Amino acid sequence: MLAISDTIRDQSQSTRLTSRFELFNGLHDEPFAAGLDRGLALTFGIAAVFAAVAAVSSLALTATTRRRDLAYLRTLGSTSRQAVAMTIIEQLPPVIAAVAVGTALGTGTALMFEPGIDINAFSGPGLVAELRIDTAAMLLITVGLLSAVLLAVGIFEIVTRREDLGILLRADEER
Repeated sequence: MLAISDTIRDQSQSTRLTSRFELFNGLHDEPFAAGLDRGLALTFGIAAVFAAVAAVSSLALTATTRRRDLAYLRTLGSTSRQAVAMTIIEQLPPVIAAVAVGTALGTGTALMFEPGIDINAFSGPGLVAELRIDTAAMLLITVGLLSAVLLAVGIFEIVTRREDLGILLRADEER
């Protein structure tokens, strides 16, 4: 880069050489690009929190029924480890399906609308702006969501381990 810069400076004093790296850094600091980055990061964060809350809520909403079902299974000889495995088997497939569908819809929507949105207008002439899919962020959100579900299952297991089986099994008779 220095050799090219020196050659251009020797041949013409009015010509300035700008590297692509400098150009990208200048664009990254512009208000539109910075706002877009913050907005996308905020959207990813809100979506991840919403997905985790929805996954944990599904466990909370079915907790009463699940506790009684697990009490029946425990009286038949199943261990608490088997109960946790059953809960994981019940909860993970819908979460994995939701992540797969959400990822496909989000990526597909971005790819579908990319030709209609001229983002090159914001980058200036000569610098092609293109859509990049951040697979690392999508993977991080997926791992975080699955971790939230596993944490909720663990909390559910701790709560149900301390339950009195006799009270759980007679719950309908006392009403």
